[in-house]
Amino acid sequence: MLKWMIIAFFLPLYAAAASEQPPVNVEIIVDVCMALNVSDAAVKGGALHWHRIIDKEWEKSFTRYNGGTVEVVGWRGGDDERDGLLSFWIANGPSPHKSCSYIGPASGEEIIKETTARLGVPSTLKTDELGTFAEWGVDSERVELYRVGTLVSITFLPRL
Repeated sequence: MLKWMIIAFFLPLYAAAASEQPPVNVEIIVDVCMALNVSDAAVKGGALHWHRIIDKEWEKSFTRYNGGTVEVVGWRGGDDERDGLLSFWIANGPSPHKSCSYIGPASGEEIIKETTARLGVPSTLKTDELGTFAEWGVDSERVELYRVGTLVSITFLPRL
């Protein structure tokens, strides 16, 4: 009887904790990074069930840096940055590009594996004590992936 009382007491607490912190889905993160535009990224990112974030200061700072406009969408996995941060942006101007960055509990190696499954074997793959760099040529774009610790950045640039 005591065992069932303990289970009955802890089960709602466990369910609440589990509902606050959905598991990180690497496939969705890569879906967001592969989005064609910000609207597409917003829809795909919604599947994470994370909190949407808006950082107008970052947008202003990036616009000054890049000299053009930027469209951005972002999510936070929980109250703590260690719960995961994901952002996607498209920059126009002197340095046009599409980029996505993720930092959080999902393994950078898992993200590299999922990206490779979608884009094929990278033309460049370098790993050292600092992290990993991979590069693909996809249609008219050059795709660069950097992983340092738990930070992963995927950038789509025009081929030179």
